[in-house]
Amino acid sequence: MKQVDIIYFDATSGHRTAAFAIEKALKIQNPTIQVRVLNLVDILESQKVLQMIARMGVDVFNWGVKREKAWFLRQQVGLFQFIQSHIPQFAINAVAKFWQTNPPDAVVSVLPISNWLLERALHVACPTCPYIIIPVDYAENKSRYWFDSRIDAYYINPTPTLHQQCIEVGIEENRAISIKGMPIDPIFYEKPDINKREVLTQLGLNPDYPTVLVGFGGQGSVMVKRCAKKLAQSHKPVNVIFLCGRHAKLYREITSTKTHYPKVVLSYLPEPPVYYYHLADIIIGKPGSMTITESIITAKAILAIKSKSLALVQRDNEAWIRQSGVGEVIHVHELPNAIERVLTSPNIQNHIQREWHEGVFDISNIIWRMAHGHAL
Repeated sequence: MKQVDIIYFDATSGHRTAAFAIEKALKIQNPTIQVRVLNLVDILESQKVLQMIARMGVDVFNWGVKREKAWFLRQQVGLFQFIQSHIPQFAINAVAKFWQTNPPDAVVSVLPISNWLLERALHVACPTCPYIIIPVDYAENKSRYWFDSRIDAYYINPTPTLHQQCIEVGIEENRAISIKGMPIDPIFYEKPDINKREVLTQLGLNPDYPTVLVGFGGQGSVMVKRCAKKLAQSHKPVNVIFLCGRHAKLYREITSTKTHYPKVVLSYLPEPPVYYYHLADIIIGKPGSMTITESIITAKAILAIKSKSLALVQRDNEAWIRQSGVGEVIHVHELPNAIERVLTSPNIQNHIQREWHEGVFDISNIIWRMAHGHAL
């Protein structure tokens, strides 16, 4: 019986989503495998100062994301990279104790920045355990954000751009593995057996209207409210499903606002919103890797709202959407006309079908082989 540890942090929801998606795929394909999904702050329990810095960084970042004010992201990343490069060996040894009592057969990271510390700590405790990094952005926009040739790690790269960047920074080719597609919850591959018209009617929506789903991640965002306002101004016949995440104030505001269009407003969902993806015709949200992938796997066009404050990590995601043709990247004020364009596009479904993949299962297979010491 093998054990795999998967590490994430709660900055937005994409890293957590990727971690639990990989866990589920591993258990589907290998029912006997033991998987621990670990939050970074829990691994740092023995080093209270590092734990406090990590928790504070995540909280500040999520505060900015909810309000579309994460202008400080580049500076925040630079600060954490500086702190990490000055962590003394005694602190690394202390973090290593996390793995000494329960050593894994493979460790998988879906978080950036912190891998220098985590890889060193792991290999103090378990020198031969493979450390595997899976970048969950479409490209690296800041040096050593994902790729770091100084550390003893393997990389599973879900896009050609990531794979090329990985090689260019000096990662050995036998440690750089190219696959197609980001990891998402395997449930997105299961199409529910429903009568869409009946379900829309039961939800209080109009089955003769196109349905759009508006969501900006598990933390919620003020952008949901801005989309609601713009849709109200257009007076186009449309159903809207709003995902407000953990943003309780946003949920109350959207629920209490009178709109000419039928709507469903949902707060945080403990399970992925796959059911509502299948009810929708268009997905409206941030250009995050998970949102893009969920849209592709459920065969829905995406309208990604351009983000200025998160440009550091989403700029290349936006470029990928434009290049692939699976949707559009727009500003909020363009929303009504963009919905019309996407609904009448003759080619968009062909583009989506071309980009469909089984990335999470490919990742699971690779991790399983590495945990068993098999050659790649």
